[in-house]
Amino acid sequence: MADPAGEEPASKSGELCHECGQIHLLPDNHLYNFQDDVDDDLTCHICLQPLLQPMDTPCGHTYCFRCLENFMQEYSFCPMDRKKLSFQNCRKSSLLVRNLLDKLLVLCPFQEDCALTMQRCELEAHLQNRCPGFKKYTERLERKRNPRSRMKGDSLSRLEAKAVKDPEVSNGGSSSVTGGSGAAVVLPEVPDPGLVNPAFDGSEEEFPQRASLLAETNTVEIHRDDPEEELGMRIVGGKDTPLGNIVVQEIFQDSVVAADGKLAPGDHILEVNGVNVSSVTHCQAISLLRQPCDQLHFLVLQEKGFSNRTAPPVVNQEVVHVILVKRDQCEPLGIKLIRKTDEPGIFILDLLDGGLAAKNGKLRQDDKVLSINGQDLRQGTPEVAAQIIQSSEARVTFVVLRQSGLQPPEAPEDSSSASSSNGGSPAQP
Repeated sequence: MADPAGEEPASKSGELCHECGQIHLLPDNHLYNFQDDVDDDLTCHICLQPLLQPMDTPCGHTYCFRCLENFMQEYSFCPMDRKKLSFQNCRKSSLLVRNLLDKLLVLCPFQEDCALTMQRCELEAHLQNRCPGFKKYTERLERKRNPRSRMKGDSLSRLEAKAVKDPEVSNGGSSSVTGGSGAAVVLPEVPDPGLVNPAFDGSEEEFPQRASLLAETNTVEIHRDDPEEELGMRIVGGKDTPLGNIVVQEIFQDSVVAADGKLAPGDHILEVNGVNVSSVTHCQAISLLRQPCDQLHFLVLQEKGFSNRTAPPVVNQEVVHVILVKRDQCEPLGIKLIRKTDEPGIFILDLLDGGLAAKNGKLRQDDKVLSINGQDLRQGTPEVAAQIIQSSEARVTFVVLRQSGLQPPEAPEDSSSASSSNGGSPAQP
């Protein structure tokens, strides 16, 4: 789309939207310039654009909210398979899927003045607070709508020129200059644009309460009588896509996965039969899922609803995979593990200076250990973790859950359960 900075402020085709920075009719969906090609499974088959406010139909298809709402005003069937459909029976897509869509990278529409790239959910704030191109556009629009503002600007320019010559005027916060007409011109107290912090706004009314996603990792086992039977699910993502992670997009009715009932659309697949899929391509993930076997073991991050919060800090959870390579079986990792009194599981209390983990730099204090070498430790103890590490030959694979956005709290340490990674007694920092 053409640079909006060069367009007329309003046209028959629509007005420039202050949320997406593009010209479109206000009832229509926002428009974005995406940095990369978007997976077809994340595209609405009505508008053929990446999904906005995605809605899932009972027959397993996903459309933009506005696209589906407008379509259902004229028709009573699904646009894809033409099955009978009622808008009231559709539901919002998983919060995980909506968050992934909002993280797609877009270009600022004012490329002539601003070449920044950001997540889709960040564009509106960027336009309102930081984009020089959008600021220039709104100033030009205001001058066209109100020609007197240009005269006012000229008056202020003359006043500023006089202020340079008149120290009494230049030192005042707001001063008046008496001219031949007897009118007084007052300098408004406008903060220096360089001192405005767009991240802070004293008004909370403009920002509705946001939702904090609650998610947890689970192990899911799928059993098949026929090792070559199709699983019956569709995935999106991969390191070669904007999503990065492997996410369940759709589960087909009467399939093996549907009959098991433990996987759901929006689940993040972290491991398949002990293989880390966080850094594989989309095709590699499909190949792994199609391998014939009687049992498949999934480690997945699953949405468990959300809770409202009225104030920061924002807490985000992410699953991190870390591989440490020992020079020999007896080499310690330099990790002190503890068990908290108020929460099950194992946590990293400290990384010893000069140790293998500290040099690697990917593990952090207060990370929760979910598994080591594929062994589930969500209900484990530091002693069990230490035994797994000691018995490892060279590679030690950690899967940890990390919270970002909060300072790590002082963990209440249970001295009877603290253990280092290389022995039964706690490691000393």
